[in-house]
Amino acid sequence: MSYLSSSQKQAFDEAMQKVHETFARSIFVYKESLKVIVSTDPNFNYLYNNVKGVSQTVRKSQFNVITARIHYMNKQDEINFDGEVNSQLNITQNVGEVRIKVDADGYKYFKDAQRVEIDGRMFFKVSDVRKHGLFSPKYYTFFLQPSD
Repeated sequence: MSYLSSSQKQAFDEAMQKVHETFARSIFVYKESLKVIVSTDPNFNYLYNNVKGVSQTVRKSQFNVITARIHYMNKQDEINFDGEVNSQLNITQNVGEVRIKVDADGYKYFKDAQRVEIDGRMFFKVSDVRKHGLFSPKYYTFFLQPSD
């Protein structure tokens, strides 16, 4: 039994989506580059490495632009969580850390990402995903650390 009807739940979910769309900004998400092998030999088999013709390995970069709500953790003196408590999330708080929140579409691409570019700086993931939403998981939070 629920105190809210399905139409009320849908209205709340739509309001949360509007909040996300209002405050989200574009970020570049980079995955590991694809390795493409180009060979002129029609009998080339990569598993056996039987190269008779010319072969060449080309790396093709993979990136996408997704939207995320970004929070710079610049107040290092504040206690946002107790790092001594054993939790299921792999979270540590580092200097220059950034917290981002992505929607389900962004999460599908971001979960396999290696690096993230935000405001011209490169970051990498330092936490596991944290799922949250009003009635079901619709948003996903990650903590990032600068790579420089």
